[in-house]
Amino acid sequence: MLKDGGSQLVVCVGAGKAGTSTLYEHMARHPAVSVTKFKETQFFFEDSRWEKGGKWYTQKCFRHKAGEKVLFEADPRYMLHEKCIDRIYQAFPAAKIVVMLRNPIDLAFSLYVYRAAYARHKESFEELCETEHLRISSGKESDLGEYGFLARGRYSGQIAHILKRFPRNQVHFIVFEHFIKSHETELRKLFDWIDIDPPTSLDVVWENESGAPRLQWLAMLMYHPSYRRMRRLMRWMVPHTVMRSRIAGFVGKINTMRYLNRSRPKLDSEVRMKLMADFKEEIRQTEMLTALDLSVWR
Repeated sequence: MLKDGGSQLVVCVGAGKAGTSTLYEHMARHPAVSVTKFKETQFFFEDSRWEKGGKWYTQKCFRHKAGEKVLFEADPRYMLHEKCIDRIYQAFPAAKIVVMLRNPIDLAFSLYVYRAAYARHKESFEELCETEHLRISSGKESDLGEYGFLARGRYSGQIAHILKRFPRNQVHFIVFEHFIKSHETELRKLFDWIDIDPPTSLDVVWENESGAPRLQWLAMLMYHPSYRRMRRLMRWMVPHTVMRSRIAGFVGKINTMRYLNRSRPKLDSEVRMKLMADFKEEIRQTEMLTALDLSVWR
């Protein structure tokens, strides 16, 4: 429960590209769950928001509904930053934490494909993986607000910190591969853990699927780091931050077309084998920390 005795706070802290958007939509449909007004509030990440306090967060950031029992947010950034987990615990020590995990290689490639729709890189997936450690150490990756494709899937350190703050019975793990295969079963497990009845319908709703840009030049103008200075010059046209964000989101959405099955990029089998070998010990450590059977990843 929250400090003021209100609804139970449940926060899905990640991982990105592991079904968090789909889970958010399912939670939004539940009659006893009030979700945040938009999926990622960044409250526990952005200092200016955090300084407003937990009461402001619970009162202003959620679409409250009558009969709510649960407040739910999903923000994949939280899992990547220890300060976010620390702040959740500091403000809401009784909060329940949901962690969604996906095969780290598939997650990395999915993120690569997703970012391709926004023209954020020109290099191949293999090239970006080989130079990731250089981008992170140079600080370029943090400038883009990301930790890199492979670093996101190094779950053991992230999970260890979550379990350092929250007891195991306040943390629920969902394996993405099980979620997409048996979403109804996984959702029922989650609702039972939260202690709310499942809704009458659990029809699957897939969100945030990857796509390709219709106009490559427009995607690059909007998102590629090379055009950052030009975007800053254009801000005077729409000075209001929220309105500017909404316009950019709308334009980005209509400029993205979903992949047809035959045109979706595929990961080279040799690259996959090489990366899976590198992640063998990481996956073993994740299994030990979570007590999950992750053989589906092998």
